[in-house]
Amino acid sequence: MRSTHRSSILLASTMIVAGLASCGTDTPTTPPAAESTALERSNSFITLAPPGSLQSQAWGIDPSGRVVVGAYRTVDDVVHGYVLARGAFTTIDYPGTAFSLATGINGRDEIVGWWQEANGVQHGYVRRNGVFANVDVPGSLSTRITGINASGDIVGAYDAADGSSPGFVRRGGKFTRVEPVPAATFSVAKGISSSGDVVGYYAFENGDGVEVERHGFLLRGGNYTIIDFPGSTGTGLSAVNDEGAMLGWYDDADGHTHAFLLRRGRFSTIDVPGSTYTRGNDLNDRGEIVGWYDDAEGVERGFVQRK
Repeated sequence: MRSTHRSSILLASTMIVAGLASCGTDTPTTPPAAESTALERSNSFITLAPPGSLQSQAWGIDPSGRVVVGAYRTVDDVVHGYVLARGAFTTIDYPGTAFSLATGINGRDEIVGWWQEANGVQHGYVRRNGVFANVDVPGSLSTRITGINASGDIVGAYDAADGSSPGFVRRGGKFTRVEPVPAATFSVAKGISSSGDVVGYYAFENGDGVEVERHGFLLRGGNYTIIDFPGSTGTGLSAVNDEGAMLGWYDDADGHTHAFLLRRGRFSTIDVPGSTYTRGNDLNDRGEIVGWYDDAEGVERGFVQRK
């Protein structure tokens, strides 16, 4: 299991602390929309490398499989959100920030994500018709949105005033706390299906802020089910589609990380060829997935696996 700082996990990315989240206070810069197709195929996997990126992550895929959203870091240490559509990357940044991610998209082209102030405070957003709207859990210290379904229901995580760090779901404008095991250090609601099933993960950390235990969960009809990949040392769930198939990732005893699909009770491992770190992050009803992996140089790259 990877040792990570608490803040990186709460951002729903065990890799952000390795680079993407190391945002500075430089003046934000926004690269122009790219007309090139910075895509590299490897078997059925397509690597996503927005122009000018040092690292990239793919966070969400729309129902058609034609649009992907994610984040990338540039040489000036600024983190940008992006949309990949029709083979071209377009940068989308929350105005005035040097740290902004796009984390989910639905069939109505509503995009969700979160952005960070210079003081480290995070805020969720929903982008509709090109217009950003802040979305924060009432009374929270920080809010991060990580997923959206066809109805516009959203999920994520937040830092509460009482010092806890639970997940949340917002349906019809109402926020509900998501916390499978209240004693856990933090919980993240990561994905939500059209029927309202919610998946995510929770974890425990030691006194030094190092993660020592992580489990996936499914929230359906008000009931939690804990889901762990067999034999793993840590599991997280990222997405659930309308068929009920679930995407996630797990750590093995050798310290390697793998994506997996859980469909009709059967676990299947998914690895980008040659990589020892593959994380699945979103799944549509066509069975297409996105996520990120470490390449041969240990650099984080986003990917999409289309049908």
